[in-house]
Amino acid sequence: MKQLCGRGYGLPYGSPGYGKVLIIAVLMAGIALLYLVFSIALKSVYAGEIQQADTVLNADSESRVIPVYFDSYTDGQNKTFEMVMDDDWFDASAEEYNHKLAQLSMCMAISAFRPSSVSDAAIDPDKHLEEFLTEAGFTNLRSDDYDKNPSPYTVATVIGSQVLADEDGPYTLVACGVCGGRYKNEWMSNFTIGTDARHKGFNDSALHVEDRIFGYIAQNGITGRIKLWISGFSRGGAISNIVAADMVD
Repeated sequence: MKQLCGRGYGLPYGSPGYGKVLIIAVLMAGIALLYLVFSIALKSVYAGEIQQADTVLNADSESRVIPVYFDSYTDGQNKTFEMVMDDDWFDASAEEYNHKLAQLSMCMAISAFRPSSVSDAAIDPDKHLEEFLTEAGFTNLRSDDYDKNPSPYTVATVIGSQVLADEDGPYTLVACGVCGGRYKNEWMSNFTIGTDARHKGFNDSALHVEDRIFGYIAQNGITGRIKLWISGFSRGGAISNIVAADMVD
């Protein structure tokens, strides 16, 4: 790292600009590592868990298999695989880790990616996420910013809802998928760090998503108990974490 910053960027160690270059280099390395981990995890899910989807269904629950749509990063073409979903997973406390729900959340995150330029979904950029949510039983879908030219100030989402029930009675499950792939210039907000405790670029986008969620709840007349399921990758994951934390607070 010391040699990279000193020679590659023409900034000797200890110079005024060295720290900024070091931060950017570390951030880039972190993003690359995160993408590698995500790719390995997706490959594992695709090769193992999903191929066995039919064998893990529990006849005593509401388990079902739903299709997941996304565009490949290798050839840009649309791909589809199957994933198990069980409404009972949302009954438990959010503080209890559920590996199957984590996998399903990853599926929502990749469905939220903008499509490739050669995909049949290129003219309908929210198509994969809307199809995923529809197959998962969500209705009254609301799409935001997928129709806009991506910029550091946009964050694409699709929100939907459905009524479920647990031992305490009915509740509304609100789902929100946040775009975190092929998001072009939205990626630039990753470098809007700011000076506060929270990353400014992520936090500003999270506030937009929170406004949409509250607006969605009001527009659809949703009352009573509400649970939120939100997921995204990369920038979308950071935004989702902030939104979730604010909703808990």
